[in-house]
Amino acid sequence: MKASEILTGEDGAVAGKDLEGAKVGQKQKGAGDAEVVFGARAGRFGARRLRLERRALWAANLRLTLFLMAIGLALSVWREWLPRMALWGELLLAVLFVVTARWHDRVLRRVERARVHEEINRRAIHRLRRSFADIPVRTRTPCGAEHPYAADLDLFGARSLAQLLDDTATRVGESRLWQWLLSPGEIASLPGRQEAVRELAAAFDFREGLEAEGRLLSSRQRGATETETAQEGADKVDPERLIRWAGGAFDPRPGRWRFLVFVLPPITIALWALWFFDVIAPPIWLLFFGVQIAIAIYFGRLASARFADAEGPGERLGSFHDLFAHIEGARFESPALKACAERLRSSGDLPSVEMKRLSFALDLLRLRHQPLFHLPLAAIFLWDLFFAADLEAWRARCGGRIGEWFDALADIEAMSSLAGFAALDERPCWPELTDETCLMAEALAHPLIAPERCVSNDLSIAAKKGADLPAVLLVTGSNMAGKTTFLRAIGLNAVLALAGAPVRARAMRLGRIQVCSSMRVSDSLGEGLSLFHAEVRRMKAILDASEAGPVLFLLDEVLHGTNTAERQLASRAIVRALVERGAIGAIATHDVGLTDLETSLAGKALNVHFTDAIREGRLHFDYRLRPGVVATSNALWVIRQAGIELSELVAAMGVRQGGDAARE
Repeated sequence: MKASEILTGEDGAVAGKDLEGAKVGQKQKGAGDAEVVFGARAGRFGARRLRLERRALWAANLRLTLFLMAIGLALSVWREWLPRMALWGELLLAVLFVVTARWHDRVLRRVERARVHEEINRRAIHRLRRSFADIPVRTRTPCGAEHPYAADLDLFGARSLAQLLDDTATRVGESRLWQWLLSPGEIASLPGRQEAVRELAAAFDFREGLEAEGRLLSSRQRGATETETAQEGADKVDPERLIRWAGGAFDPRPGRWRFLVFVLPPITIALWALWFFDVIAPPIWLLFFGVQIAIAIYFGRLASARFADAEGPGERLGSFHDLFAHIEGARFESPALKACAERLRSSGDLPSVEMKRLSFALDLLRLRHQPLFHLPLAAIFLWDLFFAADLEAWRARCGGRIGEWFDALADIEAMSSLAGFAALDERPCWPELTDETCLMAEALAHPLIAPERCVSNDLSIAAKKGADLPAVLLVTGSNMAGKTTFLRAIGLNAVLALAGAPVRARAMRLGRIQVCSSMRVSDSLGEGLSLFHAEVRRMKAILDASEAGPVLFLLDEVLHGTNTAERQLASRAIVRALVERGAIGAIATHDVGLTDLETSLAGKALNVHFTDAIREGRLHFDYRLRPGVVATSNALWVIRQAGIELSELVAAMGVRQGGDAARE
């Protein structure tokens, strides 16, 4: 097969019939249509928020009015402007104030919910446009520079895949998403995940509600609105402390003595009443009350420890019930999502019910922070003993199941994030997954570049012996022509495909591979590591990975930290070793001396290139991949444009400009 036929046929297809069946993307909407949909939803929630804010203001004014009326009524009775019977009006005003306050709180919660939904839809528009400056960076960087490809492919940080993908609101969901992106699973498990992501991609309301419930939980935990939380990059909710506490050793003491709550306080109160009304003379109730105080002190310490273990200061981790209730109310079709739902319903009461019980107990124990209320309740009613027993009973019921609940939540959050990415595309391309070591793509594009600026290219590489396809692309080209961006487009789409997500392409087939790259290698003064040594270590890691299994390698300027002669010798040996071990990949280089690998590897390497043109004194790029070795360069032109005027460069520039004129 000719190079031009491998890169692109007359109809734009890649490798003929190899990609039949890979175009499984279902048309949902155009990019413009998606922006209209998200804009309409954001506008609707924004209008609802404004209406609710006006209602909340009205409720706040009504509360203030009732409060002032109560003060005025009390003052009027005190000054004898009204009879004492008017004090009954205070009771009515108090009831009205409480009812209004509860209504006001409900309206404020609805305002916050509408604000979160509005923000989610406006963020979707920014993601659609790839306006990274307007998308908050809400994730941590879970790995270091030693990871095989994370830093090279912009997985984390500003203008990264994480910034574009991440819809998770909990740390467990975030960790699961990064696990799928950083450590791809077996090919056999990916079709099921793909099916689940495709189902969620069409479930706008479910995905949006899931994210909203998580962010509302986060804002309640941190005491901030979602808008403030997003802008400040506040941490997501991390249930790890709750999971550890629930799975800890069960303490039977509170449950063993819980019956005292129903015995001692009634006896003590009855004896006090008899003494107060002179039915009995000695204050026997003091003896019982002293016993209650001793019990309250003992179990108060235990309850304090249990509360501190379950929730840190300011956290409300028991409030997961709304998040779980949202999932429990959904009906799924795909086996992967059904399995997640089944894990939530496996045994006992639903997680939302159990979490509501936990939240109730923790909220009442939170009165410990208000001693004027807590101390009388603890002493008279053995408050701490009752709720310490409740917490231990909850641990006994749910301690063995809570890890399964959050594991299911993590899967659903991660799949929902991938589905949110799929919903941004007009026709999301769901790659065909195969056991062969290959990567074939039609109209492959970089996922992080805005659609209107993105240029796509075709490629086909495979390691199968006897196949009429190269195993490695040797990519040459002038500066800024798109070589490294092309390599990153390959790597990012491979990572997305192996996570179960759609890819930025018209069609794609991908085999079982481990992505490895070498693009941003740097020296380290702290480790005493030179640039060349760092490059060698990375090459060693890639070679080791190729011995363990099929590898997709992406190399940018291999071993550029040493001299040309040794670099060429070592680079040829490395590429040859990778190909012999069944690896596939692409190498971007300015060193045209390496292009003879196309001949020496007997059809397993293919030269392709990007080029440029100088028109009217300006560089122009089309970012199109072409067969063959690049015939142009622009380094001297760029140097001169930077203001470096040297006689030798001027002479060389004359030769270059003559060549450009001839080419045009």
